[in-house]
Amino acid sequence: MKIKFYYGPAGGYLTGGTTASSAERIATMNQHATGTQSVDAGYTAKTTGTNYFRYYRYAVNGETGTSYSYWYFYVRQVDFNTQGGSSVGSQLIWTTQSSSSTSTTVQCKVTEPAAPTRTGYTFGGWYTDAACSAGKEFDFNTQVRANTTLYAKWTANTYNVTYHLTNSDGNAYVPGTSVKTYTYGQGLTLPVPGSAKNGYTSYGWYGNAGYPG
Repeated sequence: MKIKFYYGPAGGYLTGGTTASSAERIATMNQHATGTQSVDAGYTAKTTGTNYFRYYRYAVNGETGTSYSYWYFYVRQVDFNTQGGSSVGSQLIWTTQSSSSTSTTVQCKVTEPAAPTRTGYTFGGWYTDAACSAGKEFDFNTQVRANTTLYAKWTANTYNVTYHLTNSDGNAYVPGTSVKTYTYGQGLTLPVPGSAKNGYTSYGWYGNAGYPG
């Protein structure tokens, strides 16, 4: 995150830390200027919690070096539960808005990660509940104000099943509609042909023409 503040002809400096530890100097602005200037100070948040910044002003509007202002920043963690899919790392985001805020301002968005993968399934987005209920889709253009877990939605793929068999009358075997498709992860009871090829005994269905055991 970046903190923007202004200092006067005598300079100023910024300290920061967390509410659970003593203040730590983040940046020192001790250069002199001919007039009030704007400065950006960068800060990297590595843990969740409440972070604060204290900006000391010198010779700004006649104030002394003991004058300072506070900024509070809340750092929240967003976890991605892929529910059986490939792993997705957590993210830290920041905001000045408390968990009870109703502001519509977005200060730090959650970055939408690359879609995870899962064998036999198609990814359907991120949701705020494990059941991936309708209306619970996560909006990446909103501000997160609390530690949050997002859940991946999956839809099992459906595959067509083709049967290669010639009936005793010489015509191709035509299976019933219910066995023409297969949904990944669900059982499929293969049909038993009612009329096998003359002079042959059926030993079941195989996945390729080599008939592996």
